Amino acid sequence: MRAFLGHPAGPADAAVDPRQQLPLAVPVWCVHGTDDDIVPITQSREYVAAAVAAGGRAELVEVSGDHFVVIDPTSEAWARTVQIFDEIA
Repeated sequence: MRAFLGHPAGPADAAVDPRQQLPLAVPVWCVHGTDDDIVPITQSREYVAAAVAAGGRAELVEVSGDHFVVIDPTSEAWARTVQIFDEIA
């Protein structure tokens, strides 16, 4: 959030800070590439842990690949994402 906002997140940033919106009224699946060097996987791990601790339903799905593998329609990560969509539809 610091890089996005230009300052540490505070109460005034609740509308754009996902952690301040927990728990959500809907389940969340975070699909994250294990080799992502743009957004560290720890960010998704920590978010999912915080969501669950706040009483929400959240799951981390770790997939092989980098930052963009989750939107590559030829990747196994994309196939897993589509499978999640099919399961919740």
